[in-house]
Amino acid sequence: IGTSQYENIKDVLVSIRSVNHDIRFVYIIGNRDNNLFFYVDSENPQSEDYSPPGQPYEEASQQMKDLFVVGIPSVEGPSADRWGVWISAYAPILDKSGHVVALLGVDTPARDYIINVITYASLPTLAAIFLVVVISIIQRMRAKELQYVDQKAEFLSIASHEIRTPLTGMRWTMENLMNRNDAAFDAQTKKLLAMMYESCMGLISRMNNLLSIASMEEGGKLPILKIEKVKIRGVIGDVVNSLALTARQRNIMISIGNSIRDELVVESDAEMIRHVFANLISNAIKYTRESSVISLEYKLLGNTHAFAVMDQGKGLTPEEQRYIFDGYKRTDSARKSSQVGTGLGLYLSKKIMEMLGGSVGLTSEVGKGSTFTVTLPLRNS
Repeated sequence: IGTSQYENIKDVLVSIRSVNHDIRFVYIIGNRDNNLFFYVDSENPQSEDYSPPGQPYEEASQQMKDLFVVGIPSVEGPSADRWGVWISAYAPILDKSGHVVALLGVDTPARDYIINVITYASLPTLAAIFLVVVISIIQRMRAKELQYVDQKAEFLSIASHEIRTPLTGMRWTMENLMNRNDAAFDAQTKKLLAMMYESCMGLISRMNNLLSIASMEEGGKLPILKIEKVKIRGVIGDVVNSLALTARQRNIMISIGNSIRDELVVESDAEMIRHVFANLISNAIKYTRESSVISLEYKLLGNTHAFAVMDQGKGLTPEEQRYIFDGYKRTDSARKSSQVGTGLGLYLSKKIMEMLGGSVGLTSEVGKGSTFTVTLPLRNS
């Protein structure tokens, strides 16, 4: 303190903070025997937040300490210390030989970041609610519910750009926050993030279903199929991995049976098959009991591949089974549950399987769960 070098460096840090109003602290951190301490910061020495040279930084994370070894700039947070909760960025300071001798740190309040995440989550959610309300009004006005897709195809096409893209960005952000292993979030915050993530995934799924149906039925247009050899276990595994976080929220295990072997190959359209299994497994996660198992099995029945998706839910009555694939209809148990949906997933799955020359069927018993069976023809190459 008092040297021209110290004063010059401090002036630079103060200048950085003065022209970046979202920044709260700028500082340089040193390391002595893996104990981090302050060299200099941007605070006025009269401020209670001032850290004099040599003051230990006891809240230093392992990530900060690792930077002295790896020497790669990084960002972390939200993380808490004695001064608040921050999003922090670090850049290593190297000597002439390339060794890390200090870190330049910049802190910005995490409150603004969290508010932004919530704000961006709210806007598409409100837009999606508006879309669902519009759909409900039209349903009551139409005698033939399936005509809705044709009449609203253009609107849904616009919605795909305005809603689906920000939803995907929100999903990525929330997955990164939820996969953090540190204790930056308390239990309530983690619960809120989980609820936001589940809502986001549900909106993405419903939007994809609506757009797929619009594309398939508008003017009789059908997508061009790409029939190829598909290793079905890999496709199902990808679907299960993508839904793993949602399943964990309800403590549900998804079991892919040994009958679905790694070498099992079907000749079909991989993306279409993926879409069908995503709808069926996602549906099973919604309506099976918490802390239960969803099982997937395979049988070769003559010239037909048969795949079963079995849940341990409440099951369906014979009346509910008669219209389960009709679209735009939800069973009484689905409406009474806390799960949100449009009833389009199973309808879309049936349409896809018909295009592929296969089928999707259901067997169910009240109190014992449901089994959805997907069949595909055994093609001769």
